[in-house]
Formats: sequence, C-alpha cells, structure tokens
Amino acid sequence: MGDESYRWASIMTRLYIICEGQSEQEFVDGALAPYIRGINPNLDISSPILKSKTKNQSHKGGCVSYHRLKLYIETFNKQERCLITTLVDYYGLENDFPDYRVIQTIPNVYNRIEKLESTIASHIQLSNFIPYIQIHEYEMFYFADLDNFINLDAELNKIYNEFIAVNTQTDNPELINDGIHSAPSKRIEKFFNKIDLKYKKPYYAALYSQSCNIEILRNKCRHFNAWLEKLLAL
Repeated sequence: MGDESYRWASIMTRLYIICEGQSEQEFVDGALAPYIRGINPNLDISSPILKSKTKNQSHKGGCVSYHRLKLYIETFNKQERCLITTLVDYYGLENDFPDYRVIQTIPNVYNRIEKLESTIASHIQLSNFIPYIQIHEYEMFYFADLDNFINLDAELNKIYNEFIAVNTQTDNPELINDGIHSAPSKRIEKFFNKIDLKYKKPYYAALYSQSCNIEILRNKCRHFNAWLEKLLAL
C-alpha cells in the first residue's frame, strides 16, 4: 500500500479501530482517540469490538481468526465511506491468516509482523484499510508506561520490583515475548497473584486510559508509533 491509500481522509472522517476486546476498546476510547483528535479533530473515531465466536460474549477478545476479522472489516466497509484499522494482539492469533505458517519462520519479529500486515492488506484489498497487529500484546503498554500503571492502585507498589525486573531484561517492551506463561498479561496475572489481587483486564485498562502517556508509548514502542503516525496523517 502506498501513500495513495490514505488519501481517502480528504473525503471521509469516520475511522473505525476494530478492537480485539474490551481492554483495547477502553484504551482507544479513553486514551488513543482523544490523543488523535487533539491533532486531527476532523476524525470521528469508533472502536467496535471484534465479537467472540461464542454467542452473547460481545466483550470477549482473544483467539482472533482471519475469517472473523475479515468479515468485520468488510461489514464496516459496506456501511459507509470510512477508514478502517485494527488493534489486535499478535499473541493468540489463530493460524488461518494468509501465509501464517511461512511468516512464522521469519526470525525478526518486526519483519514478521510487517509481513503479516502487508499480507493481510493484499488479501483484503481495500485502499481505506490500514492493518495493525500489536506486538505482542496490549498489556505491553503497562510495562512501557510503568509508573502510570503502578500508580493506579497503591497495592501495585508491592510488586513494582517484579515489573522492573522484566523491564531490565529488555529496553523494548514490544519484545516481551508471547509464551503461554510469559506473555505480558500472563506475567501481570502472576504478579497480581503474589499479592492476592485479581487482574481484571477491562477494569485496569479503563483506569490506565485516564492517565497513560501516549508520548511515552510512542517513544518506546516503535511499531505502535509507526501505526499511530499513519493515523495522525489521515
């Protein structure tokens, strides 16, 4: 997709950010959309949730399939002239995405995700669509903007050192891996369990969205920043 793909913005103002789940939606509504509108007030941003395959679980994310994501994108595209992007985690993606198994063999995660996004775009073939896959998971934002996250609850100070220990292993929160026990959300659940605190994902996402620093996220998360630059240029 070249720069021509984003010229739709001159005639459209509605931007759909299709969110994997409620946490991502809280982040978009509470933090990302206000930030974008502060720079481009002409964008009308909506954050529909990609519904679960299970009936009546409209707020449940995870296990994102290509078929389900493609259906959502095409559905919103039919409704009106608009711009569409996605906010879904690489962690937990189902393997039905185009060329998924081949793409998985690419060693560098940034090259892997960029290839995955470009492949999705080439298969969906909508010039008003900007694919974005989060490396590796939404919760990596909490490690990037740690002080703001810890300040959400006085109890979290008790596990501050656990978060710091993760951050000392890499200066890039996007590289916190996607293992079933070591993905960002799994680490957070483990830390919370140490102090008998339940990790309520949407609850903390809503709180965090009120205080998070998007500039910090942009500085520390290069793939996120590259996506945001595209949105800000619309």
